[in-house]
Amino acid sequence: RRAVEANMGRKVGMKHRTWHPILMVGILLLGLGAAKGVSGQEPGDTFPGVSLGLLYETSYQPVLAIKPFSARFGGEGVDRQTQDIIARDLRYSDRFEMLDSLPPSLVGEGVDYQLWDQLGATWLVTGQVEGLGEGYVLILNLHNVVYSEVREQARFTLPDPSSEHYRMAVHRVSDQIVEWIFDEPGMAASRIAFSRQMGDNVQEIYLVDSDGENMRRITNNGDISKSPAWHPSGEKLAYVRSVDMTPHKIFQRDLRTGRETVLNPGREGQQATPSYHPNGRELAFGLMGYNRTGLFSYDVNRDCCLTHIQGGRWEDLSPTYSPDGRRVAFNSNRLGTNIPQVYVVSARGGQADLISPYVPGPPGDSPSPDWSPTGDQVAFHGRI
Repeated sequence: RRAVEANMGRKVGMKHRTWHPILMVGILLLGLGAAKGVSGQEPGDTFPGVSLGLLYETSYQPVLAIKPFSARFGGEGVDRQTQDIIARDLRYSDRFEMLDSLPPSLVGEGVDYQLWDQLGATWLVTGQVEGLGEGYVLILNLHNVVYSEVREQARFTLPDPSSEHYRMAVHRVSDQIVEWIFDEPGMAASRIAFSRQMGDNVQEIYLVDSDGENMRRITNNGDISKSPAWHPSGEKLAYVRSVDMTPHKIFQRDLRTGRETVLNPGREGQQATPSYHPNGRELAFGLMGYNRTGLFSYDVNRDCCLTHIQGGRWEDLSPTYSPDGRRVAFNSNRLGTNIPQVYVVSARGGQADLISPYVPGPPGDSPSPDWSPTGDQVAFHGRI
């Protein structure tokens, strides 16, 4: 039945999330005296048995095909480069089975929906790159193969491939395709900030695109810069920095101008693990000193208003706000060992709830929590 439903779902062009393989075990308990009823049991009735059945639920991912892009008015060469980036993004999205390496001679001119249906495609992307001043324009169409129709079409302006903004512009096109099909934006047009060990007592901050391209160095201080955190606008980074082996302070860097400023919350101690509130004004961080640690928030825009969230004679670190800004997930070793676990607490403070799978006795830890963009899950490292 599952196979029939999956096939029907593809044939009507429904929008599907990825189904992942699930192994289900069905247990059927045979009641005592089933043939005669409970009240009619007699000596010699069959002893109750257990029947085990296995049901394998197959996964379904829509097949998305990309017809080789065409070019005109100077778009030659850029068409294939753009197509390859989009195909890679959509494959990395893990939402489709991709069909993107067919030769132009096979698919011919125009769109033959019957051919693409025979190839198993549910969705088809076609595109044409044209020269436009100093840049290009990508004319993109998303086809529903099952219904033999163009579902979406749009024009996207692209800078010259030599520009540092070219790949990010193409990533946004990939994300738009994902949103057209699933009503959720993709994540190709995102970047990763990380700290790299450069040598003894030297760590610097780097950025890289989600597909591993366009890596660039952000800091060049020759000291320790680590724990980068993104501002919601994507235009700033907060990180901790130790200058000449002094206690760590939180710095904020404007990625547009390169300007670096230091946070001064007005309390002594080692600052650690910053994280922005979704409103972009507040910053949560850990503050260590005098054998105590605490989680605090600080209004960066107003440069004031230090607020205590949690703390005690233990280590509370790595705060991260939920997408709605109402809760904070963090690490703490408050269970009496040096092994950190993950807790969630109201952004205003109060009683914290343990959410990581702590088991007394065996060693293990659960550091570095981070919220899912949907706000219903928390990811973290785990070692059991």
